[in-house]
Amino acid sequence: MSDQRKAKRTPTRRIVAVICWAAAIAVPAVVLLLSLGLPSLEGDALAYAMYGLIITTWGVTGAFLITKVPANRVGWLLWVTATGMGLSLVGQVWAAISIEASGRNTPIPEVSAALSLLFLPSMTLIVLLPMLFPDGRFLSRRWGAVGALTVIAICLLLAAMAVRPGEFEDMSGVENPFGVPALANISELILTGVNVFLPVALVLGIAAAVLRYRRGSELERRQLKWFGAVVALSLSGFLAASLIPGPFGQWAWIVASLGLGLLPLAIGIAVLRYRLYEIDRLISRTIGWALVTALLVGAFLLLVLASTELLQPLTGGNTLAVAGSTLIVAALFAPLRGRVQRAVDRRFDRARYDGERLLAAFGLRVRDEVDLETIRADVLATVDAAVRPAHVGLWLRERGNQE
Repeated sequence: MSDQRKAKRTPTRRIVAVICWAAAIAVPAVVLLLSLGLPSLEGDALAYAMYGLIITTWGVTGAFLITKVPANRVGWLLWVTATGMGLSLVGQVWAAISIEASGRNTPIPEVSAALSLLFLPSMTLIVLLPMLFPDGRFLSRRWGAVGALTVIAICLLLAAMAVRPGEFEDMSGVENPFGVPALANISELILTGVNVFLPVALVLGIAAAVLRYRRGSELERRQLKWFGAVVALSLSGFLAASLIPGPFGQWAWIVASLGLGLLPLAIGIAVLRYRLYEIDRLISRTIGWALVTALLVGAFLLLVLASTELLQPLTGGNTLAVAGSTLIVAALFAPLRGRVQRAVDRRFDRARYDGERLLAAFGLRVRDEVDLETIRADVLATVDAAVRPAHVGLWLRERGNQE
């Protein structure tokens, strides 16, 4: 009986996998092709490129996880989020093309622009991600109730946006064809309530991830580190983009978008456990390079300002000050990087730091040792302290008699 059920499920799973892969590949391709035909693309080219990256990585990773681990809801969540956002972008671009081509005399812009209503509900599905990651299950029935309330709130958000009369927020002058004037007040009330609830749900989701990290095994903690590292990168980019004006703020927005685009890749690595234990080294190197860059940039600016003030009466310009500051910063790079990286490794990559210390201490002990039995005992003790194996042994090849 079980074999018959497996035989029935296999074709269904294959069909579902084909549909998921087709949508994950086709939707970003359609968005790209339609955006290339939009005459007023110049101002939004970067935004479309970032959105295209996000829906591609989220959709492809979701389809891959659905194929490999269909019981894990994380893959389905990624795929549904990417598909909804992609269909929303398709509707927005098609509506813009229709308006520029034939004006607003046809119902095509209104109907296609209605797909833009999917964007915000699809994005808010991300709130469920920290609750379900990494195994696709809630921590308990209470957390499952929180997840169910979040899904209901997202459905209410979509329904309220669909029946709210008036113009679309992203399409000026285009009226919502599904708007019901009699439900205007109710839809606004629902939108207000949902907008209050969703930030609370996000905070609860983060609390669930923290609680899972504290209660989880070493494997779950490694998985959550992958997730948390990319989320921290993206949030830092968004925070910097909101605080830093000008072109630097634009670059921060790009970093934040790249973080969102890389998030599903980190999720895929964590769920499939591929090179899972590299996360400590990755975090350590990222923090180390960030600190070194910040310190060198700060030192360069201070040196330029100080030397410019000192040399201004002699040189009449700041070229010499910039050149001298560059040379000093270049000389500081190697020693500063070594010191900062060792300090960061001591906190964030402790296993590697302890391993290097253990190996260095072993080298010092056996450097002048000539007794073979002492070296053998030291090797076995060092291996046992480093990796804690269940059994350890050392085999030494005996030399043959040489004539």
